[in-house]
Amino acid sequence: MLRYLAQPEILRRSELAPIQDPREWYPDLGFSGIDTIDVPDGTLLMCDPTYLCDAYNSTDDPVAAYVRANGVIIMQTDGDGRWPIWLLGSKLIVPIAVPDEMKPRRSRVSSFEIAVDSASFVCLSIDDSTPEAVRQAMLKGHVDRACLTVKPGTYTFQIARRRGSFRGTTDFDFFLLATRNP
Repeated sequence: MLRYLAQPEILRRSELAPIQDPREWYPDLGFSGIDTIDVPDGTLLMCDPTYLCDAYNSTDDPVAAYVRANGVIIMQTDGDGRWPIWLLGSKLIVPIAVPDEMKPRRSRVSSFEIAVDSASFVCLSIDDSTPEAVRQAMLKGHVDRACLTVKPGTYTFQIARRRGSFRGTTDFDFFLLATRNP
């Protein structure tokens, strides 16, 4: 599977689109709607936002406000579940919508897996400027170990939908693509 994803064919045969803006669904909660994140220390938290805070309802929680303002929120998952995450050079790939017959999605070559219960997840840079309240929420929500080590830089998040068909049984409908900008 990793070799299949690493081949440029998967990117050539995909249509790239912006991630969905959470402000469309939650216009009054202060989501930033960002699709680019700076990761200066190379630590990227990827978890269900509900493991940190009530990002979709709370109006007075400083952790929720921080997550909404600084996190890239991915709301286009295929429901609740677990998805592998691959780091391939300057790209991060998460197959977030797969045919039902392929679930649960497990891979021995996956270096990391993300579990979600809210059909969404957040990508958040963790560095010296991360508030202590967020760090405490990470411990309380048991996501303090849900951090990827990536190359420091700025990452842009997009959704890639497949065009046409790919060969093999490792097909999926669409995936999250995060690319480190040069």
